[in-house]
Amino acid sequence: MFKKFYLALAVLILCMMPMCFAYTDTENHWAEGSIDSLSKIDILRGYDDGTFRPDNYITRAELITIVNRLLKNSVESTRYVPDNNSKDWYYAEVRKAVESGILQGDTDGKVRPNDMITREEAIVILHRAFSNEATENMRINSYSDAKEVSSWAQNALALFVKNNYLKGYEDNTIRPKNNITRAEVITLIDRLLAEVVVRGQYTGSVYGNLLVNGPSAQLTNVEVDGDLIIAEGTNGEMTLTNIIVNGNLVVRTPFEIPTKNFKVGGDIIRVYEENDSDDASIYSNSTYGISFTTPEKAKVIELTENNQKINYRTKNLIVIRFQCDDSLLFKSFDTIEKEETESYDNVYTRLEYKEIGTAKCGYYYDKKEDSHLIVIKRHNIVYTILLYNVESSNVADNILNSIELTDGEKVQEHEIKTYKNRKLYLEFRYLDYIGVDDSYNTNVIFDGNAYFMLFIQVTSITDMNQYSINDLKTMFDSLANAEGEVLESKIRKVYQYDAIDYSIKNDGKLSRTLYIVVENKLYKFIFTGDADKVESIGNELFDDVIHTIEM
Repeated sequence: MFKKFYLALAVLILCMMPMCFAYTDTENHWAEGSIDSLSKIDILRGYDDGTFRPDNYITRAELITIVNRLLKNSVESTRYVPDNNSKDWYYAEVRKAVESGILQGDTDGKVRPNDMITREEAIVILHRAFSNEATENMRINSYSDAKEVSSWAQNALALFVKNNYLKGYEDNTIRPKNNITRAEVITLIDRLLAEVVVRGQYTGSVYGNLLVNGPSAQLTNVEVDGDLIIAEGTNGEMTLTNIIVNGNLVVRTPFEIPTKNFKVGGDIIRVYEENDSDDASIYSNSTYGISFTTPEKAKVIELTENNQKINYRTKNLIVIRFQCDDSLLFKSFDTIEKEETESYDNVYTRLEYKEIGTAKCGYYYDKKEDSHLIVIKRHNIVYTILLYNVESSNVADNILNSIELTDGEKVQEHEIKTYKNRKLYLEFRYLDYIGVDDSYNTNVIFDGNAYFMLFIQVTSITDMNQYSINDLKTMFDSLANAEGEVLESKIRKVYQYDAIDYSIKNDGKLSRTLYIVVENKLYKFIFTGDADKVESIGNELFDDVIHTIEM
């Protein structure tokens, strides 16, 4: 069983209290101690009904989730995985495990996340995660069924037997092809890791392997009888002083090894270097600044006026079309979305919407034609990605989640800025399309060039909080009518406060006037620009501002 866990003192004291991590079905179980130890550091969480189900078989997705938590893996691979769907709970866990190298998949790239994992598969994953020691030509001879071990698992199992992590059964078998239970996996991890340092200072001797997975961990005057494993969760920022490692140093994150008072008796194994690059096919276009990963056998065609002859029966066909024009700066995503989805014979339904930096992205599907469409609006560029004859929706999911937008020759990039005024208790984000003027409050006048202007006025009004939002709207309606033709007015919530939103047209200009009532303060935002530009893109930009307001 794990001997020590180093957490903040208050947390440690709480976790030592009776029933702190008690499950309803682990009392007196042979693996109870190991289960409790991992639960105390939030690696195991059990089920919603309070059970742990120690004798249930464990799936491949469940095991890699436990390992990811131990290593605090956070970086997700962009490699295409055919059977990893973004709708599944384990989607991010699979991507983390693939990036870290602990999950590699079969010859088709599939990782079978819902399959019950076998004993030999589990040991290979644990070996990749916590050892990665070269184990060429090791063999198991001491068990009667050693010949049943797959060739790809021979070395890992032999190492686990040698180090006494794997002890087999009373009938002298190890049953490599059998499924492994949750309790058996936790016991293997318990034997493999003698100590886990999450945070705080650790001093003393470790009789076995030591895992460090927190950036604030401090190891001083420590001798490790086994391996020292530095996980991704340290971010390379842990402190090591006067350390002796008699085994190997396994480094899973970029880390500058101390040159003084730090001795390693075994090998230095830099796992992160071995897994720096994915074995995925990557489509990239530097002219338009976009890249994404695809299945290895996928065919990507850039659609132009000169290459209209396409075999649309090609399996895993990806067609990408670019539109690049400064007029697109003044088209909203809603307009682009409508134009693109209606330009084909398919009847597309939006399945997902996301933002990629400053760009807006939609994913659409036509069930009848089994057709997938991805549309991205990025300032002066629209990317349209069509997928034909894909083997599963995971192709679209993986492309969607691997898209990176970079600097491109044709990209007219605009940055996101942050307005922050502590005196006004106000913060929001906005694109540099917009000029922000709060001279009413600060006497600093905006004198730059911008497509749209946003004026901010904050006024203290005594007893304003005595009026209902409907009473205030009645008063503000007269002000709005005096400013021009009111096209629309509505009551809404902004941040956590009541607000009144007006659209007002006057002399070729269109304004959005927003009143936000905060106790006895009245915040007034006036967003204005040429009517056609506000109608096309300005309303969308102002709504983006409103959604980021914090007060």
